[in-house]
Amino acid sequence: MMTTLPENGISEEEILEKINSYKSNDVEWKEGKSFCLSYYGGREAYEIGTKVGAQFMSTNALNPMAFPSLKKMENEIVSMVRSVIGGSRENTGSLTSGGTESIL
Repeated sequence: MMTTLPENGISEEEILEKINSYKSNDVEWKEGKSFCLSYYGGREAYEIGTKVGAQFMSTNALNPMAFPSLKKMENEIVSMVRSVIGGSRENTGSLTSGGTESIL
């Protein structure tokens, strides 16, 4: 099957209908049926995560000079995790979004 760009675009309704049809056979991650693939922290965590994610959807943490807010959040999260696992300031880390950077 070949997919081509629509000549005049499609409506938001059509986009959402298509995307929702794609998800029909996906694992039920909110019910905890996707061990180690995704984690659901509950409705409140999901809602705040969605709002925060929307604010940063078009940013890129690979350039902290352009997006110092992302660097600040990364540093805070690494520091929190370091304190939970009993690490010291010598321990460092970074956040990744998957793919090659996570493999490295």
